[in-house]
Amino acid sequence: MHAIAGLYKIEQQIRDDDLTGHANLVRRQEHSKPMLERFFAWIASSLTSRAS
Repeated sequence: MHAIAGLYKIEQQIRDDDLTGHANLVRRQEHSKPMLERFFAWIASSLTSRAS
């Protein structure tokens, strides 16, 4: 799945940039969080359309 690959890419960048603590959190909030929000919105939409 493309979304999961994107999350792995962000995690690799965090490791490559040797981020820890607050910097790690900020990177995830800026990059991973929007991806996850879109993913969960897609899941919710998919479940809603199937229930109809």
